[in-house]
Amino acid sequence: MNWRKQVDEFKAQLKAEAPVISTSAIRFGFFGLSGGGKSVTAGIFAIGITPSGLIGWVDGEGRRAPWAINTVSEFAAGHYGGTKEDWKARFKVIHIDPPFDPLRVVAATEALEELGCKTIILDVLTQCWRGDGGYLDMKADEIDKMIQANPRNTEQRVASSAAAHVKPWTHDKLVNKVTNSKSNLVLLFQAKQKFDAKVSKPQDFITPIQESGITTTAIAVGRVECNQQGEGGYCSFQLPSGQGAKHTAPCILAALPKNGDQFHFEHAEAILKLCGGTPASQAPRTDAGTAAKTAAQPSAATDATRTWMISKLSDIHVRMLAYGIDKAIIMPDQSLEDWPLAKVPTSIAALSLLKKEIEAHV
Repeated sequence: MNWRKQVDEFKAQLKAEAPVISTSAIRFGFFGLSGGGKSVTAGIFAIGITPSGLIGWVDGEGRRAPWAINTVSEFAAGHYGGTKEDWKARFKVIHIDPPFDPLRVVAATEALEELGCKTIILDVLTQCWRGDGGYLDMKADEIDKMIQANPRNTEQRVASSAAAHVKPWTHDKLVNKVTNSKSNLVLLFQAKQKFDAKVSKPQDFITPIQESGITTTAIAVGRVECNQQGEGGYCSFQLPSGQGAKHTAPCILAALPKNGDQFHFEHAEAILKLCGGTPASQAPRTDAGTAAKTAAQPSAATDATRTWMISKLSDIHVRMLAYGIDKAIIMPDQSLEDWPLAKVPTSIAALSLLKKEIEAHV
């Protein structure tokens, strides 16, 4: 074999390029306990990074994806305009029931790619790791075969060999798919609370149920949980090492909600902009059934903006009360924490009047 000739052939296929971040590179993860709002948060993120086109959903959660899609579509209609049904029509779902063979997830992902889905939510990653028929089940079956073939074998003795027989052709193929897919991928993981044997009680934190091979592909992974009022979607992307959260660059962390804040469309759009894309709020929409934001239809954009402002003002009012602020107001596009409240000595009554004035024009 002429190795130099082969190197030259490979070199001819390679091309040096400027370091431009591509939207196809978006891999993003969320993990949390059941009921914390993972699915809805993933849907918000998927819409925010997908200004147009189809969004796929691989559902391994007992066919619960349509519930989350219904909620997310309602949020999107209120935020961007259009109708809930228009937004629901952008989603395509593949339901996966047991056995959760990782290759079935690869197949579902490829099927959604072939449909033209620009972003795909993988709400099945924990199931294909430890669920019925998932990788750990397949590994256990291989261990049993090895012990039956040689009674002197023990589980501890053959565990590594069993993994070497199973993993390269199952879970590793899923990791390769997540790494190389041309679609944006939103990775969802159930979480577990580990037991601390030293103090004989569960630890104070939760971690994703998966191995690091999947989570390392993401540019960020956040923990999702409920607030004290039971409302979901509150995220943390900056946690101590070993607790599952991550971000690959300071600019990514700056675009995301602060630890303990709720995830919104604006955060997803900020990630899209970092990756070189144009958010829906800054570009015409041409999706079927959705009003295009063009000069010929100024009212659609205006109404959506007013709806957004009212929502923001209501949120500001609640936050003011929570902070114990009785005389302050901020603009909808500003952060309460950063706004110099002392410079705007406007009363809550003025805020209420402003809200009513906007509502009167909707």
